[in-house]
Amino acid sequence: MFLIACSAEPLLTDGPFVGHVDAQSIHVYARAAASGSIRAELSSANDMRQVVQEARSDADNMLHFDFTGLAANTKWTLRLSGGTGAQPIERSISTPRADAKAQALAFVSCADDLAVPRQPLWTRLGEAAIDGLVLLGDTPYINNTRLEVQRSRRRTFHRVPELKALLQKVPVWTTWDDHDYGVNDEFGAIAGRENSRQALLEWSALASAGENAQGIYTSFRRGPLEVFLIDARWFADTEEDAQGRKSLLGSAQWKWLEDGLKASTAPFKILCTGLVWNEAVRPGKKDHWMNWPHERERLWRFIGAQKISGVVLVGGDLHRCRAFEHRSEALSGYRLPEFVSSPLAAQVIESNGPDHRDLIFDKGLAMAGLILRVRDDAPEVLEARFIDDKGVAFYERLMPLRSLSETAAPR
Repeated sequence: MFLIACSAEPLLTDGPFVGHVDAQSIHVYARAAASGSIRAELSSANDMRQVVQEARSDADNMLHFDFTGLAANTKWTLRLSGGTGAQPIERSISTPRADAKAQALAFVSCADDLAVPRQPLWTRLGEAAIDGLVLLGDTPYINNTRLEVQRSRRRTFHRVPELKALLQKVPVWTTWDDHDYGVNDEFGAIAGRENSRQALLEWSALASAGENAQGIYTSFRRGPLEVFLIDARWFADTEEDAQGRKSLLGSAQWKWLEDGLKASTAPFKILCTGLVWNEAVRPGKKDHWMNWPHERERLWRFIGAQKISGVVLVGGDLHRCRAFEHRSEALSGYRLPEFVSSPLAAQVIESNGPDHRDLIFDKGLAMAGLILRVRDDAPEVLEARFIDDKGVAFYERLMPLRSLSETAAPR
């Protein structure tokens, strides 16, 4: 909880919010009330870190503090101070155990605060004791690439009461989908996309974001889960592969993803995009993985050839919650599960609910989210659970690690 004294000149208008956190680092973002110098001090019983950063009006007064080389499994106190007459702000943030067996992450998309200003699902996710939050895109709806609009909408979104409270408690990682990248169904080299990227990076605190100012792909490890947030918008149709086919991910992102999967020692690898991984969508919709079927096949073949176990696919976008078990074993070595988590707060889209041979669950709710959890007493089992705005689970699935490897028994 923040300790904030009354002041005629507050230090911040927004935050501080917790971004990327791992066993050795803490990343924080906030918005200052005015341009000037803000000092961030991070301390524990046996250590002290200090960062001083200038808030600049031409960057919407956004602040970022990146503390690295920290001790794991430690409770830290963050203290922000500076400004004329402003009272310091303090809060507690903990680095996790590097070898933690238990972990719970929430995955959500499609939160329309303009149409749905109260969003109790954020509160329910906090009550579920999640260790982190992954925003899959359309978080928020912006539909404009002008920088001032991008900034304004992200600022308003962070002030949704239930979300604001959650972001003060748990780390958050984010990618984008069509409505926060551009407009509906857009991808690739659209006008103004550099503004969308700038605003997203101002209003988040990722440890990395693409390469050479291109894209926002990133990954993070929390205990038994390694999450790969794949950027399925920036590079789409901007490059061709060796066979002259349009690429979804682009060559640099492909190398990052393949290298990351080969190097990962996490039992479970969660591959996320705003796009869904299947073609069961409304007629005429082009922004899904099967608009680039050779790209999906390449990934699945890579998983099989490299014997990469524990892969789970996650997407959003569709305004429906869905679960698939892809009959991909001829390529990937085992059946790949896919979960579609959408919307957190928006209308249901019935036309995005067609049948599919690999579909095993489908439900349309105006507020829903996905939690993937590994428990201390079952470290080799990944639990998937969809919950509604009352916190009630309406779908659950247990996935033992042995079922997500080429040694899984034929079905």
